[in-house]
Amino acid sequence: EGVVDAIVVKKEIPEGDLILVAYVNRTEGSELDGRSVRRSLSAHIPRYMIPDRIVFDHPLTINDNGKIDKAATLANLTLESENIEQQRSNCTHH
Repeated sequence: EGVVDAIVVKKEIPEGDLILVAYVNRTEGSELDGRSVRRSLSAHIPRYMIPDRIVFDHPLTINDNGKIDKAATLANLTLESENIEQQRSNCTHH
């Protein structure tokens, strides 16, 4: 309830560890937050499968069948992460 689409991906953080990141698109007007998502998931899946980070209302690529296009979404997330890292390194070098 309160979720339109969601995808969970493994991401490597600067420390070299892998974490799970959930990208969740909420229904309009939903006040769903990370705590409520984790609480709901914990009733259905093991703790190690619960995402470490939850990002709300991030655009996900949808294919012609109305499903999340995982490859395209992951490519967009990778490009976005690289752009963010590039912006961070530009800021720290000035």
